[in-house]
Amino acid sequence: MANRIPLIVCIAIGIGALGYGALQVFAIYQERDEVYFGKLHRAKSEIATMATAAESFRKATGHYPGDLSQLTTDSGEGRGPKTLLATIPVSPWSGPYYYKIEHGANGDNVTVWAVPDQKTQERIGLTVLSNSTDWRTVLSK
Repeated sequence: MANRIPLIVCIAIGIGALGYGALQVFAIYQERDEVYFGKLHRAKSEIATMATAAESFRKATGHYPGDLSQLTTDSGEGRGPKTLLATIPVSPWSGPYYYKIEHGANGDNVTVWAVPDQKTQERIGLTVLSNSTDWRTVLSK
């Protein structure tokens, strides 16, 4: 009987260690999800901010900026906002944000987008995230 007590203690310690290890793995996966969703939320916010700034530029000057850098400097036209953004951020995936003016039947529109990393693209099923992205669907994946 005396020999069984150390065996029981060893088994209990082993089970406890396995349980603790499982919790650590769960915490790592949870942290990865938090980073993943944090990047998506940051991209959504920055894209919306730049698209809104481009629209404000258009309202003030009568035309959209030629590129995003015009949102960080004085338009030089004597009217409208001098600077709409302090800087153009780098995307959460360390790449640039892209910008284009689209001319359509209903008037001009701007699109601001970023290209996420390969893992994010595979998870969300999209190669770009823009101001026309269905963010509700993306953020549910």
